[in-house]
Amino acid sequence: MTRARFQDLLDMHGSDLAAWPAADRSAAERLVANDADAAAAFAEARQLDGLIRASLATSSSEAENEAIAARLLDALPSTLPPQVALPAQARVASAACPAQHERPKNFSRNRLFSRPILPRAAAFSLAAACGIALGIFWAQKITQDEQMAAAETTDAIAVIFQSETAIGTF
Repeated sequence: MTRARFQDLLDMHGSDLAAWPAADRSAAERLVANDADAAAAFAEARQLDGLIRASLATSSSEAENEAIAARLLDALPSTLPPQVALPAQARVASAACPAQHERPKNFSRNRLFSRPILPRAAAFSLAAACGIALGIFWAQKITQDEQMAAAETTDAIAVIFQSETAIGTF
């Protein structure tokens, strides 16, 4: 058994070898006995399993949970910060004309370098690269097909003329 396989099984099944697959138990025991790193990883997993079992064994009561919730709520501020409301006319205007909101001075620059344009540019670049590659490979394929057709025509013509010269009719 390799250390990587041992670590995977240790992560999946924990330090209880009874939970491990039967075929891997003896190999794991041998590895722990012979390899210091594996033994250290096994000891660490055993300690972690013990902590998990201990935390599961000490269940908190409903009163403890309510006390924790009360402490958290007491830590929150009792009053909210002051809120500034828009005047009624501004609310109506902003609802009726959302495009007239104040924009930053460098709006076009912000829009150009904003996140939504990057996926579009990447998709366009990928499509362009695929189109160029397809054009190159398709042109090579057409050229190869034309060369093969020309070679077949040349071979057929050579066969025809050879046969005529062989019989002396030319």
